[in-house]
Amino acid sequence: MKRTSAVLIAGLLALSCGYAARADEDRGAPSGKPLRVATTWEPVNQSLTDLINSGAKLVSAGFGMGGPTATIVKDGHYILCGIETPGGLAERKIAESECYRIN
Repeated sequence: MKRTSAVLIAGLLALSCGYAARADEDRGAPSGKPLRVATTWEPVNQSLTDLINSGAKLVSAGFGMGGPTATIVKDGHYILCGIETPGGLAERKIAESECYRIN
């Protein structure tokens, strides 16, 4: 029982030390990493298909947000889209996109 309590206390101390270090980083303590700042993340109520068909240009493509991603630019705004592809055993046969304006 004493050993279990000691292990539990040591674990809690380790977690709290990690949290304290993280809190210092968030307050701007020098760590070599850039500070986190607020970034626009505004939902766009159009599909990636509609955005491209209306003149948006593809800037980059990759993998993130749980699947393929595309960054496009339209009217001076950069928009990040996550794409959920159909496939596997899913009955859904149409891809879906979720897009956010980031500037």
